[in-house]
Amino acid sequence: MNHRPHQPAMHCTCGAADPARRAFLRGGLALAAAAAAPALWAQSEAQRGTQHGTQSRPAIRSLRGLVRVNGERAGTSAPIRPGDTIATGSDGRISFVVGGDAYFLRENSELKIESSAAGSALIDSLRMVTGALGAVFARRQSGQVALHTPTVTAGIRGTGCYTEVRDEGVYFCTCFGAIQLTSENGGQQELVVSSHHDPRLIMRNERDGKTIMSSTFGQHTDQEMDALERLVGRRAPWAT
Repeated sequence: MNHRPHQPAMHCTCGAADPARRAFLRGGLALAAAAAAPALWAQSEAQRGTQHGTQSRPAIRSLRGLVRVNGERAGTSAPIRPGDTIATGSDGRISFVVGGDAYFLRENSELKIESSAAGSALIDSLRMVTGALGAVFARRQSGQVALHTPTVTAGIRGTGCYTEVRDEGVYFCTCFGAIQLTSENGGQQELVVSSHHDPRLIMRNERDGKTIMSSTFGQHTDQEMDALERLVGRRAPWAT
């Protein structure tokens, strides 16, 4: 069953009566409805087909609407590698796998996949330009993945997260695992350790001297994050 996780009461210090704050929260509602529906990218083994075989299965596991890879319209057989930029249109959605990591992008999103070594298949850096991203990562033996957004950089090593870029800042949920958040404005840091969703708002401008604040859970589901884990042969902590 797909239950919304129980969340302890969280109190935001950013000033809920602030008009900019209210606008920020309303900005996430458009994705909330989409997240509540069954995930289109969570395909079954039968839907994926067997013609590719286990070893040759394409990186893209589901695709809907307009999706571009490096500016070219992508089909389901398009490869995705470090160095690529994936962008979705107003009707576009995609889920894909690179190595032991799995991702989904919602509509109107842009993600740049980076690697520190030319030709390397190992992703060590991601840049979320706009939109919404869900991601799960294989545990690295050394080093970590740096996920850059306009207001926060997240240091990730073997965990799952969901993030949305909005005009007023970034919603970032540590769905499970440990993630080090570093605000781009003022350098505020917080290590977030979670087994079942622990969200933050990272604002462009300080509120009461802070840019990283607790938030309420939303815009993604247990089912979606576990479906990503299943794409790479794992399960989310709450599903085991």
